[in-house]
Amino acid sequence: MKLAPTTQAKLRSCTWFKLDRKKLLSSKATLWVLVLRGFERNSFDYIILEPRELAARLERLHGISDGYQVYVWVTKHVPARAWLTRDLGKVAQNQIGDNSFDDNTRDLMRYLNDWSAVSNL
Repeated sequence: MKLAPTTQAKLRSCTWFKLDRKKLLSSKATLWVLVLRGFERNSFDYIILEPRELAARLERLHGISDGYQVYVWVTKHVPARAWLTRDLGKVAQNQIGDNSFDDNTRDLMRYLNDWSAVSNL
């Protein structure tokens, strides 16, 4: 995915994952932690969520598939926002950069750097 420089300037990270649907659904782990490497040196963000929740979101967005190409963007806004961005057009990409995008299925903000789920295990 090629980013417009003006959009990339508003992001902390843009990370790609290839996820296997069967592994998501059969995982014995209570939580998965996606590690997002930032553009700035030694900066990281984390998405902490149940693998079945991630699988359900990917199915709603992309249908049932053996595997998913997943792009996660984290914005520099305060508070930061995290989004599933695969297959988004330029208008939606710009809206993410401008903090005006709204899509509950793609919104991962509640899982961004929220370690409370780990504390509650």
